[in-house]
Amino acid sequence: MAGVGFRITVQGAERFLRMLEQSEARVHQGVVNALKEGVAIVRADAVLNAPHVSGRLRRSIRGRVEESRVFGASFGIVGSDVIYARIQELGGEIRPVHAQYLAVPLDAAKTPTGRTRGGPRTFPNTFVIRSRSGSLLIMQRHGGGIRPLFALTKSITVRGKHYMERALEGNRPRLRALFGREVKASLQAP
Repeated sequence: MAGVGFRITVQGAERFLRMLEQSEARVHQGVVNALKEGVAIVRADAVLNAPHVSGRLRRSIRGRVEESRVFGASFGIVGSDVIYARIQELGGEIRPVHAQYLAVPLDAAKTPTGRTRGGPRTFPNTFVIRSRSGSLLIMQRHGGGIRPLFALTKSITVRGKHYMERALEGNRPRLRALFGREVKASLQAP
């Protein structure tokens, strides 16, 4: 068999491999920096989008960046630990757990800011009636008259507000640009 033999000598191969290893670390750090900034952006918009009466949900929204050694990846998390955050985000049905009915506060049971003054058992002089439409109401004798405090119901359907989803989707182009800028800068670093 006829053939041609040749030899290639690469000068600077070790230096090139070291540069690749260093750029990997720089790119990773660029991604982590972009994640930190991106999490802050999404968190800020989620706070603004979140429904609020008391402000508790808004105050509970946090963001962080985590690195997984198992998966070899970094990721950002924005979320809340209040019990009703998920149903406010996604929607769903609320049913009573320890009672036969849910007591939905009406205007007379709320403060001017919309917060409930207390549960049905905290109001004195109350009684239950069935309205002409068939609804159950907790009423209160008050100042010579009566006023409705709570409507009783078997369940409530909450429409999802999608406050976190809107924060992420609304910032998607900005996040893409942020990641692109950070990775490009890390590759161009000496």
